[in-house]
Amino acid sequence: MAYARYECLETITKVHWPCYIAGDFNTPDIDWDNLCCLRDSGDKCLMDFALANGFSQVVAKPTRLNNKLDIVLVNEPLTVHSVGVEPPFGNSDHCRVDVTIVLETKSQQEPYAPYCVYKRYLWKDDFQRMAQYLSDFDWQYVFSMYVTVESISSAFCQVLYEAVELYAPYATTNMASTKSSTPEVPQNYT
Repeated sequence: MAYARYECLETITKVHWPCYIAGDFNTPDIDWDNLCCLRDSGDKCLMDFALANGFSQVVAKPTRLNNKLDIVLVNEPLTVHSVGVEPPFGNSDHCRVDVTIVLETKSQQEPYAPYCVYKRYLWKDDFQRMAQYLSDFDWQYVFSMYVTVESISSAFCQVLYEAVELYAPYATTNMASTKSSTPEVPQNYT
C-alpha cells in the first residue's frame, strides 16, 4: 500500500519546475538528518522515494514530541527562503510548519520586441562582479542539499543563471533602423 502511494507521487513529480510535497506523513522511523530508517518499516518507502527523485526534506526541528512527522520535501531547495516550526494551531497536537519559498515569475523572462534583437553582453565591470558573486556563493550549502548528480547539476546551473540575470544586462540591436549589428550599450555603461 505504501509503495503504491509513493509510486503515484513519483509519477506526478516528474516535472521540470520546483515541486513541493508537504504534510503529516507520520513517518517517525525516518532519521532525515542521517538519511536512514531506524526500523524496516513502510517509512522506508518515503525515504527511498525522496532520495531516488532528488528531493530534500527541509524541516529541521521535531513537529510532535521528538519526531519530524510534518515534513516538507522539495526538489529545488534553493527556492526555500525559510522554514520555521511554530507552536500548534488551535487544538492540534502537532507543531505548525511555516515555509517561505521564492520563485521566479514569467515577467522576469527575456523581453520580446519584433524589430529588436536582445543579447546579453558582459563588460569588464560586469564580469568582475559576477565572478565575485560566484566566489562568495555558499557552494557547500548547495551541494549538501542535493543527493543526485542531476539535482546538483540543476542547482549549479540555477546559480549560474541567477548570476547572468544579475550581471549580464541586455543590449539591443534595432534591426529596423540600422544595418549595423553593433549593440546599443545601456545608458549606465557608457
